[in-house]
Amino acid sequence: MKKLLIIILILALIIPLVSCNEQDKQNDKLDINMPTAEPDDGTIINLDKQFDDSTNLSYITYKAGYRTRPYFINNAEFPENIFIYETNTPHTDDIKMYGYMNENFQKLSEPISLSPNVFTMGVAMIEGEEGSYIVNKDFENMVELCSGYALVDNGIVKVSWGSESPEHVTVLTITDPDIYLVPVKVDTGLISDKGKVYIYGYQPVTEFLSGSASYDEIFSIQPVFEDARPFFNGLAAVRSNGMWGYIDEDGNTVIDFIYHEARDFIETSTFVLQGEMRTVYYSETRSEKVLEGYWFLIDSEGNPLTPTNAFIEYADDFYDGWALVKYGMGVTPNQNYLNINGEELMDKINYNYNLEPFKDGIAIQHHGDYRFINVKGEFLFNTHFWNARNFNDGLAAVKAYRSRSWTYIDSSGMIAIDGKFFSAGDFNNGYAFVIDEIGKKGFVIDKLGNKYLDDLNIYQMTKFNDEGYALAYTIVDKNETTQEWLYYMIHVENLP
Repeated sequence: MKKLLIIILILALIIPLVSCNEQDKQNDKLDINMPTAEPDDGTIINLDKQFDDSTNLSYITYKAGYRTRPYFINNAEFPENIFIYETNTPHTDDIKMYGYMNENFQKLSEPISLSPNVFTMGVAMIEGEEGSYIVNKDFENMVELCSGYALVDNGIVKVSWGSESPEHVTVLTITDPDIYLVPVKVDTGLISDKGKVYIYGYQPVTEFLSGSASYDEIFSIQPVFEDARPFFNGLAAVRSNGMWGYIDEDGNTVIDFIYHEARDFIETSTFVLQGEMRTVYYSETRSEKVLEGYWFLIDSEGNPLTPTNAFIEYADDFYDGWALVKYGMGVTPNQNYLNINGEELMDKINYNYNLEPFKDGIAIQHHGDYRFINVKGEFLFNTHFWNARNFNDGLAAVKAYRSRSWTYIDSSGMIAIDGKFFSAGDFNNGYAFVIDEIGKKGFVIDKLGNKYLDDLNIYQMTKFNDEGYALAYTIVDKNETTQEWLYYMIHVENLP
């Protein structure tokens, strides 16, 4: 009898343990595509994929809770399937915080940034409460060589991070990390009214990545500069005694330190800023030092390619071989495009007109009406538009002259989609979001104008990214007095 009681007791202990283990195994096998919920703040994520009638597009849903919701910009693009969410409740001093999530609305990070900066080339700028830093897709800290330059894998990414994906990103490929020199920041131990004082030298990438820099490290170019940038086409911009110049890879001064600002060499030329500091008096007791100067183009020996008195008050970077410049005081205010030799693309255009940088060989000029320009300075299509956006995925959204509706044209200027839309997004991966009438909800169209997902009553939508994902939302009535936001993550199932 005692033996029987002992057996019963042992079984009573073992059976629950087995059940728990079996339950754990079942939990481990849960499909990530099954609907999940986060009831603690009212958020509901439904990962049960739904399809439109054509099965070309699918979507999952996210009902926003009171703590967080997806961050949204209409017609923006979020690369690499890294989207942003924002806190609904203020963090401190009514400032919202931002974190990152994937295409399944699953959080990749906690709220970590004061600004909603998108990922570009696999990295993002995080603006934390104690300063800014760069992270990769695993949210590991990356090396920022200097402001705006990140060391990523076998290259340098030069980009201005923001809440929208930049159209132009400069990537410098490093072919030999044992030879290529990068700027290295060294703490001098001194403190100024602006904080710690650093100086810069240069080390090969391999040496630089081996540890933190100090005076004891071996430098290929000694740390004697107040600021420094990476080498582009054999020359690097460095600052000494408050002024910028250029050195070669042996550390020799090639172009003297006479500029207030200096850009990177694109092929054989770059823009530099030269001027003087002047005191501007606002009252008898209030004044400040202001830099008054102008940009001009120089070659790799420092010879000017544009007149130093050309009065270029603004110079953009080179895109598709052309840089947008604006001329200021001393001449009639106007603007033009310059190539790397300092040659103008066309006759100067008055400031009343707006010029935009080139994208894939096409730029837009507008002043009351819009026209497309190619890199030869020729106006395309012999047509003026009431409004226009540049080409994307082979099509451009335009408004015909004196028309209130958007439509799409192809690269020949012919109407590609015979529709009239109140709002028209950019195409990518063969699809775009449109709204056909004011006050109505929108839907997705393909390049033939076929409608998709019009039953979702979409208010606004981002552009499809290269992986075929776009974020959209609608607003639904929760009850007679309350509305709630419902988000869709839409996916192109059969990418072109």
